[in-house]
Amino acid sequence: MTQRPAASARGPTSCPAEVSRQAATKESVADVTRICVRRTIGQTSWTRVPPRAAPHPTSPPTTKQARLSTTPIVPAGQRAQWAKTGPLDTVPAMPTDRIHEVLAEAIVGRHLLTHPFYRRWEAGTLGEGELAAYAEQYRHIECELPETLEAIAAQLPGGEARRLVEANLADERGRPAPHIDLFETFAEAAGAAPAAAPTPSTAALLALVRTSVGMDPAAALAMVAAYEVQAADIAASKAEGLRTHYGMSAEGTSFWDVHQVQEVEHAGWTMEALEALDADPVVVQAAATVSADSWWLFLSEREELAPAVAR
Repeated sequence: MTQRPAASARGPTSCPAEVSRQAATKESVADVTRICVRRTIGQTSWTRVPPRAAPHPTSPPTTKQARLSTTPIVPAGQRAQWAKTGPLDTVPAMPTDRIHEVLAEAIVGRHLLTHPFYRRWEAGTLGEGELAAYAEQYRHIECELPETLEAIAAQLPGGEARRLVEANLADERGRPAPHIDLFETFAEAAGAAPAAAPTPSTAALLALVRTSVGMDPAAALAMVAAYEVQAADIAASKAEGLRTHYGMSAEGTSFWDVHQVQEVEHAGWTMEALEALDADPVVVQAAATVSADSWWLFLSEREELAPAVAR
């Protein structure tokens, strides 16, 4: 396994003390920093801070929000597959209810498909150059993921959790092809430049994950899970939007088509790994909440940089 550089060589080691974002349900902007990373005596601790100021909306959530505001966190494709074979409560090897609950709580109000940027992607109203700029930034995240999974696996003892993380890593590196190669077909079709520097939100997201990997593999897995439990639906939406509105070929959408299927397994594997590690639910929720906020801010930066005519 390759050695990752020390945290001090990889950039910032703490998240912002305060994050403001527009809730997906269009409630007013509120202080939603419920968890933060604090640098204390040479280690990172995940610490609860006061709950969000704005109450949960009383109106029923939309279909896309409903799954991630309740206990079961299962990508829609997997739920449909299970429905053919029997009731969901008969499916073996699912993570504990507690892991479900804390991940669900972490993502409430942060479901990425409700973000204005992805809504415009779905509607076909992204402006000229927005897909290219998105691909240039997402490339950094896609390149980082195999390294993240490898570093997490290297810190785990032999056993089920490590096996599951390594299975996820094997997919990233070669099923059906290296995923970064698949991504480049999308990036090229979108007109992305080959080597764009990371923007502040991209750099912050990468630094956050790197820090968690160096401090606590369970926290790092929870950060991965916060995206993976949404990723199959996101990939399906992206691929459909690219075909319908942006004229992209099957080759151009192949990265998202593969993830629409594989992320169903990956989300399950990651949650099962957390269960196998007997991960502390407080740590899981804390890390997943920070991750969810960071992903939201990543998309918000795309929205802020969008041409005014496109918004």
